[in-house]
Amino acid sequence: NRGNHKDAIFYSQRDRQRFLDKFLTYKSSHALEVISWVLMDNHYHFLIKPSAEGSITNLFSKLSDSHTKYINIKYKMVGSLFQGPFQSKLVDRDEYLVHLSRYIHLNALEYFEPIPGTRRVNLTSQKWQFLLNYSWSSLKEYARGHSRLVTDKSHLLELGYFKNAKDPTKAYLDFVKDYIEKPQLATLPIPDDLLID
Repeated sequence: NRGNHKDAIFYSQRDRQRFLDKFLTYKSSHALEVISWVLMDNHYHFLIKPSAEGSITNLFSKLSDSHTKYINIKYKMVGSLFQGPFQSKLVDRDEYLVHLSRYIHLNALEYFEPIPGTRRVNLTSQKWQFLLNYSWSSLKEYARGHSRLVTDKSHLLELGYFKNAKDPTKAYLDFVKDYIEKPQLATLPIPDDLLID
């Protein structure tokens, strides 16, 4: 789900919005629940709970084809936009699910640029605000309580990690933020075999 030769798959905010609009259109005819997502310049990640076999592959095959045609026409390009066919991995353990969701939500830090002269103690706060304000991620949906694409917050928030907390949403957000503050002390990141390049 990465651009061919690691090139961009989105060139403007409009490209991203169209991709999400098409995702919602195709999603309406597929049985699945969105847990988390992020759009980057040259790739995207979606964490999805399917209700029917093949629904994820079917949806993203249509979406990839539609997006490729749109980009090729709009920017007068030819050929494959994506590095290969749609890829997905089965996440069969709750532990991996929470780490993968955090990984997805931290992806946008790739674009973070600190304010010049920032003291180290303020860097975490800047990074966190950057993530909360990044428009193309579901982290904002968890933090601000509205839903854009996420249809199943409960699947993540009702896991043992968070369900016993006074405020499961805050516990999840702290879990994500903790990795910014103390990456060497935070729970181990998602294993490489579950990550898709």
